[in-house]
Amino acid sequence: MKRLITQLSVILAAVALAVGCTEKYPSPDHYVGVIAGDFTRTAYTAEGNMLKGSWTEGDEISVNGNLCAAAAAGRSSDFYVLSGPMAPDRNAGPFTAWYPAEIARHELPNVQAYQASGPFEVPMMATSPTMYLEFKPICGLLEIRLSTQLENIEVSMLELVADKPLSGAFTLDETGKAVLGGPAENGILMECEPAVPLGTEPVSFWVSLPEGEYGNLTIHMTAADGRTQDFVLAEGQKAPVRCGRITACPIVMESILPQEGDTAYLPAGQEFNIALKRIANQNPNLADNAIETTTTDSSIIRIDFVKGDPNASGVPLGGSDIPVYGSFNAETGVMTVSTTAPHLHMATDCYGMFRYMAALETMSFEGLESDGLADISYIFNHCHNLKTVDLTALNTSEVRTMDNAFSYAQQLQVPDLSHFDTHNVRCMRSLFNHCTSFKELDLRSFKTEQCTIMTYMFYYCTSLEKLDISSFDLQNVSGSNLTYHFFATPALKEVRTSDKYIPNDKGTPSNYCTGSGTSKSLRMGSINNGVTFYTTQAVADWLATTNLRWIKSGYNGKGAIPVYFLDSSTGTELSVTWAAN
Repeated sequence: MKRLITQLSVILAAVALAVGCTEKYPSPDHYVGVIAGDFTRTAYTAEGNMLKGSWTEGDEISVNGNLCAAAAAGRSSDFYVLSGPMAPDRNAGPFTAWYPAEIARHELPNVQAYQASGPFEVPMMATSPTMYLEFKPICGLLEIRLSTQLENIEVSMLELVADKPLSGAFTLDETGKAVLGGPAENGILMECEPAVPLGTEPVSFWVSLPEGEYGNLTIHMTAADGRTQDFVLAEGQKAPVRCGRITACPIVMESILPQEGDTAYLPAGQEFNIALKRIANQNPNLADNAIETTTTDSSIIRIDFVKGDPNASGVPLGGSDIPVYGSFNAETGVMTVSTTAPHLHMATDCYGMFRYMAALETMSFEGLESDGLADISYIFNHCHNLKTVDLTALNTSEVRTMDNAFSYAQQLQVPDLSHFDTHNVRCMRSLFNHCTSFKELDLRSFKTEQCTIMTYMFYYCTSLEKLDISSFDLQNVSGSNLTYHFFATPALKEVRTSDKYIPNDKGTPSNYCTGSGTSKSLRMGSINNGVTFYTTQAVADWLATTNLRWIKSGYNGKGAIPVYFLDSSTGTELSVTWAAN
């Protein structure tokens, strides 16, 4: 009897177990995913901090090695095998299922995606003796709300780090919640594609995190235009995240502003040049080395530099922690370079900064900071339409090379160079090459003691009549580095030099002021039928060894042009012995 009762008890227990299993875990012939309670990953309604919603068609889960996809939307959905054991045994339970499918590898992803309608992916897990899978969350959500009073702010990325890991390898605790290991540096990157526009009404960004208390939380926002800002949790405060619940981020999200600091930096000259040409010509594929292939822009007429503009926007130019933007008005031809920072600093290297901007008419460096500037070579090279340049604010005290700085600026009127500090300059090659509009040039402020190269310096300055270089000291310049110095200067009628205008080796430069075959119309002094040097006896004696003698003699049948030497102090004529042709 006792044995019968025992057997009956076992049978009843088995029946009860079977009934219980049938009630809680039906036994379908394919996978069925059911979202437990109020939880979902796709959307939620504002009812407290609960997550509500349904599956989305195509959601993928991983079940015992099978990759399966949801057939339809709803609180429950049929899941059909995409890959793996294509005909799983319905009696092969227990089954363990994961959503999203990737976390079956026990890795919480470090990249999450923004979705406007609600949370994109909140990790879930299900265990079942049958193919009926009841999913429960293993993480919660942190809701980040951003707004701004500024214009044209679009969020492209959010990066989160805290005092403990936010992603990476995980285990499950006894309650089925994810527990992360690994270093605290394992943060989360939320990508927003397309970028999310902000306004005065807060926009929510949902980040999935394991349950925990997070301190030292930092949220680094990157806008589509390149500006950035860090939001930091107050010291000693924690951000509590609960499994299956939404936690409002406790960081105070103030209006989006630039990074801390008060100075933005322009990109290096060549990078700046190409960035502006890409914007003006709507050609983002313009090669980085296009400046070397003489890519000409015929649209930028003026460039305005604007600092301290809270609504600065446009295409980010790069090269600065506090962003600098470029925007172009095609109707006016004005390129605006702007930043929110109160200070805007030029790069040390300004090589080719405006090179081949053929339409550029005027330039001013007013308001720009330029201390530390070292290279302005080719800065205005081939700016064919440039007429005026205000250089008074340009700090050139540390500049070492001015190679071709103004070359081929054919319409440029003589700029004020009285504040141009050249005492560190080593190279002045082709400095005014083909500046064909200059008539008078006063370079008395130039210090040239460090200079070693002056080839082609006034080459083809065809309108230049008067030149004062009475401060020039050639103690570090060899004769060969004065080659083509005054070549093709037919209007030049007056040159003033110091007693130090003699190369250190007293060498005779090739084609110093003419070539043997150069026509008379291009030879120095031809337009005014003569050229006068105000100088010293020593300099005059050296000049008589150069091919200035060809000017005087009319060498190679080109016609003689008078050359005079007058003492720069007394005005008396100096007599020299000319070298043979």
